[in-house]
Amino acid sequence: MADIFMDDFENKNIVKNNHILYYYRYVDDIIICWTGTDRQLDVFVEKLNNLHPKIKFKLEIEQNNSLNFLDVTITRVNNRHHFGIYRKPTYTDITIPASSCHPWQHKLAAFHSYVHRLMSIPLTRDQYNKELNIIYRMAISNGYDPNIVNRIINKKHLVLVRKELYGIPLEKPKKFKASLTYFGPVSERIAKTLRTHDINVAFRTNNSLKNICNGKDKLEKQHKSGVYKLQCSECNATYIGQTGRNFDTRYKEHISAVRNDRPQRSHFAKHLLDTGHKLADNHMYDILHTCNKGLRLCVLEQLEIKKAWSKCAETTAGHMGSAGTKGTLEYVVQMCYVVECG
Repeated sequence: MADIFMDDFENKNIVKNNHILYYYRYVDDIIICWTGTDRQLDVFVEKLNNLHPKIKFKLEIEQNNSLNFLDVTITRVNNRHHFGIYRKPTYTDITIPASSCHPWQHKLAAFHSYVHRLMSIPLTRDQYNKELNIIYRMAISNGYDPNIVNRIINKKHLVLVRKELYGIPLEKPKKFKASLTYFGPVSERIAKTLRTHDINVAFRTNNSLKNICNGKDKLEKQHKSGVYKLQCSECNATYIGQTGRNFDTRYKEHISAVRNDRPQRSHFAKHLLDTGHKLADNHMYDILHTCNKGLRLCVLEQLEIKKAWSKCAETTAGHMGSAGTKGTLEYVVQMCYVVECG
């Protein structure tokens, strides 16, 4: 929506100005080539800043015929643009070290990005060689063979040549995709086997600074959502349910339904009120699974219900005797008062 608004704002107020030779915007960064005077430029910017209370423009003019825009330095030489790579003063050449236990694709991702920028921006020969040497130094300082940079460049050149010769390649059949946690060479061997069956594998890593530096306090289990179990204090009746809120809140609702004689609010309360059974002073719920609300939560609940019924059937198998089928069913219902969560 913000982009649509800005497109309309630009078309009505900016691009039609006769002093703008060109105008480009990337998100909230804008570059224009202005052919008017400095005074006319100041008036134009002041007018723009008065059009909308939430849209304000900050003006930065070239210094020494040079201006930084995004990751490019644009220099005006004889009314022509020369391009160079711009790096912020805080830039460092640190990337994933070669010795780190990361997938090889993750290690090379930064180099692929730098090479792509190197080959996409129309640099002069001097600027190209300068940037290439920076990428070489980055590879060496992080423990890589600098030849990996050459291999990436050659691979990208090959892709460009093929595209020029054959145009856009035909769409290949879609393959299955799988994501594996990376544990080192064993993960590579598994991925190699899967690829022989036309399954594309992408690696993920579980260890990250986010896991170490997470400033949020971990929630106690009772403050999470999931599947839980309630047990009658005076018989084997069991209630299994799910909640998308925290366990404590849902449990209090069950207890409130018992104390306020509202069986329609809770199947567990209905059992206690129908049978006259009492809650023990130390009565509490059991957490079976913690899970966010959704399909997984429903599946886990159904699995626990099925397990409870199976346990009932096994337990009652030795109690049938001469009681007959009806007696057995009554015993099962008493023993496993299992219902879906309301």
